[in-house]
Amino acid sequence: MARVLAYAIVDSSVRWTGRQVLYVGDTKLGPVPKLALAQNLSGDLKDILIFHCDDKWSVLGVSGGPTLKEARERAERAYEGITAKWIETGISETEAAQWIQENTPDMSCSFCGKNPRDFSIMIESASGEVRVCNFCITEHYDALKEQQGDQNA
Repeated sequence: MARVLAYAIVDSSVRWTGRQVLYVGDTKLGPVPKLALAQNLSGDLKDILIFHCDDKWSVLGVSGGPTLKEARERAERAYEGITAKWIETGISETEAAQWIQENTPDMSCSFCGKNPRDFSIMIESASGEVRVCNFCITEHYDALKEQQGDQNA
C-alpha cells in the first residue's frame, strides 16, 4: 500500500531522455504517459517510489529513490521538464491509511481488522471470504498450544 504524494502527466512539453533503464520482467520499459511519486505505507521500505503508469494510471513499472528529492531528480533525468508538471496531492499518511481502511475491507484481517500496512503476511481462504494476518495466526497458535498443554497435564 502506498500514499501518492504527487502525480504528473507527461505531455509534449516533457522530453523522454532515455537516461533511465527500467526492466519489467525481461521487457525494457520506455517512456510512459503518466508518473506518480508515492510513499510506501507498510513494511520496512521507506524509499519514495516512482510509479510509471499507462493512460489509465495502471502501474507498468516502479523505480524510485531514498528521498523525495532524489526521486524527483531521477524522474527529471528520465523525463526532462517533468519537474514543472508535478501536482501535489496534499494527502497525509493518516488520511491515506483511513481511505485504505474504508475502501479495501477485502484486504483486512477477518479476525482483528488490521489492514495491510499493519501486518506482513495474510492467508486467505480459497473462497476469499476469510483472511487471517500473521499476528492472529501467532496468537491463535499460541492459544491452541496452551490448551493442548492443559489437556495433557
